[in-house]
Amino acid sequence: MTGETCTGTGDVLTLTGPLAGHNAFGKTGNAEDGGLYSCVVEDANGTTVVAGVYTFDKTANTLTRNDSWNSTASAVDKNPSTNIALSGGAHTIICDVVSRDLSITPLQPAKWLMNGGGYDTPDNWNGSDSTNNVVSANECRYLGIRLNRARIISSITVNIVAGDALATISKAGFYSVGADGKPDKLLCSVSIDVTTTGIKSTALASPISLPAGDYYTAFATDGAPTVKAGVGGSFSATSYANTFLVPRNYHPKETLVGWSDLPSSPNPTTFTENYPAIVAWT
Repeated sequence: MTGETCTGTGDVLTLTGPLAGHNAFGKTGNAEDGGLYSCVVEDANGTTVVAGVYTFDKTANTLTRNDSWNSTASAVDKNPSTNIALSGGAHTIICDVVSRDLSITPLQPAKWLMNGGGYDTPDNWNGSDSTNNVVSANECRYLGIRLNRARIISSITVNIVAGDALATISKAGFYSVGADGKPDKLLCSVSIDVTTTGIKSTALASPISLPAGDYYTAFATDGAPTVKAGVGGSFSATSYANTFLVPRNYHPKETLVGWSDLPSSPNPTTFTENYPAIVAWT
């Protein structure tokens, strides 16, 4: 993962060195001069967070901001018209995902992404097809999706139609797509309360910015709740802030053993025609 400390209060941030366990942007073979990178910046003030797709200048060792989301002490702005000013001091900047690392040739190989691929929808799109599906315990189901534009993911939502009070672990998240078309890197995951009925949302510890491209969503639980799942249509945008078209098709899955989070090295080898949980986001 790529992350550094940086300074700057305006559009241009000067990189000052890698964070522990992270690569520097300018490290040989890493970020490219003039490349666009999806970044999240945590302000030195400990409160403000900004995110967007930034341009790297390898010679100057800087990133030029183009924020598409920010959070301050008073509000969250999901579509800022300008980059807000940062405070003085040392900020941290993380490159969550590099766009060129995410997508394979669109919707290839067909066996994986086309069998169960969903599509991001416009914000004003409405649909209604869905079904209730009992989840199999300790089974992680993946759904291939395509984001048609960059998105800031700050929380994840699953609709629990009937809870399972005995469930102790339930997770939902996003994956990048590997060269083989399968789920690859775990980009984020959150715990979802499936013990009771309701539309359950959990905020990420820090929002991530995802460029347009191909991804997988995933959901797994050690219980057997009933979830709202997709059936060849989508959820109404009036109920879920962002969602996607879910085709009537097969979806990759794998059985989890002794797990506490979504797999860091996913390896689905079979498909299910049981409809996966809709994982919505805001």
